[in-house]
Amino acid sequence: MNPIHALRKLFGIRRRRQLPPAGPKPPPGSNLARNGLHLRLKTPIDDEQWDWLCMMGWRRVDMRTDRRNYETLSSKAGRALLDKERREATHASIVAWEQTLGDKEGYRAPS
Repeated sequence: MNPIHALRKLFGIRRRRQLPPAGPKPPPGSNLARNGLHLRLKTPIDDEQWDWLCMMGWRRVDMRTDRRNYETLSSKAGRALLDKERREATHASIVAWEQTLGDKEGYRAPS
């Protein structure tokens, strides 16, 4: 173990992660994450949908190098999140569900 890491762990010195920049629109098959939630894009999205997802805090992540634990959303929830008429209500219910996960013992949303 790195001595600096050990000292930071011992003294509880941790920095909250900043929200990474949005980046370009992801292709189908990409992984998106928001706090402790994971969504896999199955269909192409347009620029307006990507801009909205970015405003809501969703970012593209490389799951091969990301060691954090995520709760995976169903494909049905993903389709509802991308539907322009239902996305606001769907996102609100997803955020409420995410907050209930935070209440569970042992769950810690990545920051």
